[in-house]
Amino acid sequence: EKRDSGEKRGGQWVRCLRRESRCRAGERSKGPMETEGRSSWALGLLKTFDSSEFVNWEKIGSGGFGQVYKARQVQWKTWLAIKCSPSLHVDEKERMELLEEAKKMEMAKFRYILPVYGICKEPVGLVMEYMETGSLEKLLASEPLPWELRFRIIHETAVGMNFLHCMSPPLLHLDLKPANILLDAHYHVKISDFGLAKCNGLSHSHDLSMDGLCGTIAYLPPERIKEKNRYFDTKHDIYSFSIVIWGVLTQKKPFSGKQNVSSCES
Repeated sequence: EKRDSGEKRGGQWVRCLRRESRCRAGERSKGPMETEGRSSWALGLLKTFDSSEFVNWEKIGSGGFGQVYKARQVQWKTWLAIKCSPSLHVDEKERMELLEEAKKMEMAKFRYILPVYGICKEPVGLVMEYMETGSLEKLLASEPLPWELRFRIIHETAVGMNFLHCMSPPLLHLDLKPANILLDAHYHVKISDFGLAKCNGLSHSHDLSMDGLCGTIAYLPPERIKEKNRYFDTKHDIYSFSIVIWGVLTQKKPFSGKQNVSSCES
């Protein structure tokens, strides 16, 4: 019965795929992203929102990152997602971390990256596009997916990650997993959660090393777990992506029965 339901939904997904087939995969967003000095203007493009600009707040997710709410922006008359800090009282350090994440998302404006619109002052949080379908993790656990959709999700994730790695300097996501791959109403990929993301490749002297273990265990490269203090590079994301591919093809959780928790140890 579950498979029958999946086949019915599968027909819907295939229609979505055909309807969207004319869109060019990997088409880059237009705008200031095409100019130099991205880091200098990124924050200037972000709007500052007040909580009074939103109505109908609804909690749609929570975790170590904090809480995610769905709310309707009054002026725009549209639903947006707001990722709020886990702290009741946000200090300057947390505020700067939030601004840095927003800046990285704005710098990485692209077809398969979740759009960020600004910062909410109270509660303090990131204001982003609301993804109607939710996370890939949720979708994989719901029912069997059509193979055409699975392959498209893999392809779009690869294109999005390739864009990040081709930036100058490359932007490493460092926490790629199904929970951080969101899907819009047409089941197109939007990579999200840049809280751990770091720029790399400026020069050998600017290589970033990992002071501790951050990320989700099941998606961490083995060498990251065995040797905590190692240099970041694109191989980290590539390994995580390979585990994502396995999960999409099998619709199973990796290393089932073993520890699979988010951690950040020093």
